[in-house]
This record gives sequence, structure tokens and C-alpha cells, in this order.
Amino acid sequence: MIRHAKPNETVENIAIIINIFYEVYRSSKSKTFAKYSDSEKINLLKQIFLMKNHYFSYENYIVHEENGHINGITLVVLHQESYQLKVNTFKILSKIFQIDLDFEIENESKEKEVYLDTFGVKSDFQGQGIGTKIMLFIVEQYQEQSDISYLSLNVSFKNDKARKLYERVGFQKNGELSINYHPFYHIINLVRRSDIRDRTCNAESNIVGIPYTHRKRKTIYD
Repeated sequence: MIRHAKPNETVENIAIIINIFYEVYRSSKSKTFAKYSDSEKINLLKQIFLMKNHYFSYENYIVHEENGHINGITLVVLHQESYQLKVNTFKILSKIFQIDLDFEIENESKEKEVYLDTFGVKSDFQGQGIGTKIMLFIVEQYQEQSDISYLSLNVSFKNDKARKLYERVGFQKNGELSINYHPFYHIINLVRRSDIRDRTCNAESNIVGIPYTHRKRKTIYD
């Protein structure tokens, strides 16, 4: 079953969501909290997971669940919401650490895009087509929205394996971006169910997919 993450997830499932997310996200080598240990960062992510209206909120996660246990997760945001969600996140972190964070909001997506920020699958569930299922779920959510045209994500210049995987399911290069001072390819795919289904039938993803149904949000963090 693929569903949106909930504020009443079990402690076990929250731990799974955060650990899968962190295994993927830490590869970005962000310097903002470089002095903190992995366990401290994971605990911080757990702490802010249940808060609303920010980038790493449960609201932005999609999960793949079997028999009550989560084995795959995705984090997705709409381009038009991403900037404010990141601002809200830094406001929360500033309160937690009681410091004024000096941060720069990086633009990781473009107009009319559903941005697939991070997604991952537990190692013992990889290669089972979970990525395909999640991708189809995403397309189902957005294919009728006139203001959404593309799924997008960023792949490191050094990660040829992931780039080729995404290209096999229809993604194409659409420029380059620098994120945390590292170069990435920005790649996109049209939001069309038939395209995703036809291409993924012979290219089962082991790195998995992303998003959440569009809903009204507050534009500032309370």
C-alpha cells in the first residue's frame, strides 16, 4: 500500500522513515550541521517530523507499507511551495538551537514541477518494483493539474548509475544545478501515467520514487 505519512505513525515507523531518509540525504554533504553526529541529526529529524508546514514535515512524505511496516519512503514538494517551506524549516531549527542560522535558500526545482527531493527503499526490499508503484502514484495525483507539467529530481554528476536508471524510465536532462556546492544534473519527466507505466515495466527501480497530494498550506510558520 502506498499512502501519505500520518502524524500518528508508530514510533517504529517514524524511525524507519527517518533512517531511510537520512541514508539518502546525508550524501548531499550539507555543511549546515556538519559538527553534529549522525545520531544527533537523526534525532533532530524525528523531533521535527511531526511539526506541520515545513520542508521535512510528515506532510511531505509518501510511504510504501506492507503488513503495517514501512519499507520505502519519498519526500516531495511543489516548486511553488519549496522556498517558503525551507524558510519555515530554518525558523524551527533556529528556535530549537536558540541561534540565528545564517542560511542560503537554494533553488532545487523549476516552475510547474513536482520536485522529488529524496526517496529510498530498505535494502531487503529493493528490486521489487516499489519505485514504479510510487511513481505511478505520483502521476495519479498530479496528471490532471494544469499548473503541474513535470516530475523533477537532481542527480549528482558522480552518480551515473542513478542517472541511467532514471533515464530508462523517461527522465531527461534539463540543465545543471549546484546544491551545497556540489554539481547536479536537473532531470525531468512529463507527468503522464502512460509514459511512466510503459517505461518502468522493464526497468524496475531500486532507488524509489515521491510526493503528496496538493493541499492548502499556511505561507508562514506559526
